[in-house]
Amino acid sequence: MAETFVLNINPNYITELRKERRITVKELARQAGVGESTIWNLKCDGRHGSIKAETVERLAAVLEVEPETVFPDYARAKKDHAEKREREKEHIFSSREERDEAIESVRYLAVYIAKKNTWRIEKCRNNVMDMEDLIGEALLTLVETAEKVSKEGITRNMEFSKYAGFAMEYRFKTIQGSQMRQKRTAYFNVSLDAQIPGTDTTYQEYLESVAPRMKTPEEIVILREECREAA
Repeated sequence: MAETFVLNINPNYITELRKERRITVKELARQAGVGESTIWNLKCDGRHGSIKAETVERLAAVLEVEPETVFPDYARAKKDHAEKREREKEHIFSSREERDEAIESVRYLAVYIAKKNTWRIEKCRNNVMDMEDLIGEALLTLVETAEKVSKEGITRNMEFSKYAGFAMEYRFKTIQGSQMRQKRTAYFNVSLDAQIPGTDTTYQEYLESVAPRMKTPEEIVILREECREAA
């Protein structure tokens, strides 16, 4: 549901900041999640062009500076975008009663979306959420969305049911993503008595051989990763 905007690529100080921090184009692109060609195309050679704000924000985060430090036009573009959004908004609830009526009228949609997204949660390992929990999440999102719309307004001519539906769908995608990250983390919870694949050495033996005094769970996880790489 996040909105984005674009800004002018020139002027920019990507090359100067990258060199100051001794980061290669390849490394900057990798950490920011963009293609190397994107960075090469940002050379301040007088060409006209635009870039997405979300890309600018990722690059700035890697360089550990504010987006407008890299791209001076970011501040102007962000201000214009915010003003445009404000102009396009309308307040559809004139009272708490109207807000509550809207929530009740879309209640059926919360149940429907919860049931529709059951498959997302069932795919997750060690899931403990049942249908009642899912419906509860959908209803909570519905209420939070209605409260947000009541305070901030909604894009002009957009139906509340559609906006709330987007919010609930996004909530379940977020839950799935969180559960899947936990699932990947759980893969490291192997027995220390198990053998490292392709060797006669157990994880415990490898652990004791490289760091007999390291005891913290964080260090053990790191060492298990090294074991996997060694195999």
